[in-house]
Amino acid sequence: MSISQETIAGFRRQVEREWLDNIAPFWSRYAPDEEYGGFRGWITNDLQIDEQAEKGIVLNSRILWTFAQA
Repeated sequence: MSISQETIAGFRRQVEREWLDNIAPFWSRYAPDEEYGGFRGWITNDLQIDEQAEKGIVLNSRILWTFAQA
């Protein structure tokens, strides 16, 4: 089965919209740690931030890399 270029282009547009409308704004709003720098170490599903949570180098690196790539 072959996937058309039109289907691929439509999927790409959907992924781009998801990134621009949901994913990037969420991480830009909740992840940065304005007080200590870097990104927060823990955010619960109901958006409660644990100010005392340790920060992991892997998490901070992945968030930074993702935004750099975008």
